[in-house]
Amino acid sequence: MRYETELFRFQFSVNDLIVLPKSLVELSSLPFNTCLFEFNRRIYVKRDLLEFLKEAGLVSKKLFRRESFMVPIKQYDIMQGLESLEKVIHLLHTLSQSQVKTSVYQEKASQLIKDRESQLLMQQRKLVLQKRISELKIKREVQHELLRSLRTVVMHEQKLFSSGIPIPRALLLTMRMNIRCKDEKSGLLSRRYDVLRTAFKIRYRQAELVKALLFIYPIKYIGSSEYTIRNIRIANADLSSNGKTDEESVSTALGFVAHLVFMLSKYFDLNLRYRIVPFSSRSYIKDEVNDLFGEYPLYRKGVDKDRYERAILYLRKDVEQIIFSRGLKAMQQGPIFSQLKDLIDAELSWTSAS
Repeated sequence: MRYETELFRFQFSVNDLIVLPKSLVELSSLPFNTCLFEFNRRIYVKRDLLEFLKEAGLVSKKLFRRESFMVPIKQYDIMQGLESLEKVIHLLHTLSQSQVKTSVYQEKASQLIKDRESQLLMQQRKLVLQKRISELKIKREVQHELLRSLRTVVMHEQKLFSSGIPIPRALLLTMRMNIRCKDEKSGLLSRRYDVLRTAFKIRYRQAELVKALLFIYPIKYIGSSEYTIRNIRIANADLSSNGKTDEESVSTALGFVAHLVFMLSKYFDLNLRYRIVPFSSRSYIKDEVNDLFGEYPLYRKGVDKDRYERAILYLRKDVEQIIFSRGLKAMQQGPIFSQLKDLIDAELSWTSAS
C-alpha cells in the first residue's frame, strides 16, 4: 500500500508579496520555511519576512520604503473592455468594406486596361492599313506614269504616220523603235529568269527542310484510321474529347503535331491564321483576332471541353492553310494526320521529281 503524508501547506495573497531588494547571495541567513517566488526576473517574498529582515538589520529601511518593489496590481474596467470590443468590431467592418471597394476598383482598373489594350490594337491595325494604302497609292502613281509614257509613244507614232514624212525615214524610225523594244524585252526576260531561278532554289531548300522535319517527326499510317508520330500510336477518333486513348499520349502527340505545323509555317514563310504556341505536351493555340488573350489548349486534362475541341479545329484550319499555300487540295474537315502526311509526301515527291 502507498501512504501519502502532507509535509506542509501554505496560503498567501498576491498583495502580501513584495520584491526582495537584495540578491540571495547577500543574504546569508533566512528563516527555515522561507518561500521565494520568482516572477519577471525578480524574487518576491512575503511582507512579514521583509519586516523580519528589516528588524534584523539585513535590509535597509530606505529600500523597504520603495513602493516599486510591490507586485503591480492592474485594475480592469468591463465598460472599457466593451467599448474596445465595439471599436474592434467597427474596425473589422470598415476593413471588410474597404476590401470590397478595393476589389471593385481592381475590376474597374482591369476593365480599363483591357479597353485600352483593345484601343491600342485597333490603332496598330489602323496604322498597318494606312501604310498599306500609302504603298498602293505609290504603286498607282507608278502605273499612271507608265501609262502616260505609253500614251506619249502612241501619240508620237500617230503623228509620225499622219505627217508628210517620207516612207523610208518612217521605216527607219520604226526599225529603231523595234530594236529598242527587243532590247527592253530581252532585259525583262533575263531578269525574270533570275527571279525564277532564285524562286526554284528557295522552293528546293524548303523541300529539303521538310524532309529533315520528317526525320524528326515521322508520320506513318498503320491502318484502320490509325497513325504513329514518333512511335506514339493514335487514331483520328482519339483527338475528340471522348477519345479512349491515354490523355498524356494524346497531348504528347498533339504537341509533336503543333511543333511540326509551327516549323512548317516558318519554313514556308507563312503567317498562320491561328497562332500556335508549341510547349511540348502543354501546347496551345491563340486566336488573336476574335480572342486576343484567350488560350485554346491542345490537351484534355483539366481543361474545358469546348476550348479543347476548338483548339483541334484551329489546328486543322492551320494545316489546311499550309496545304492551300503549296497549291494542293485539302479535304474539308479531313483528319489532321492524313492531311499532314499528304503534304509531306507531296513535298518529297516534288524533291525527287526536281
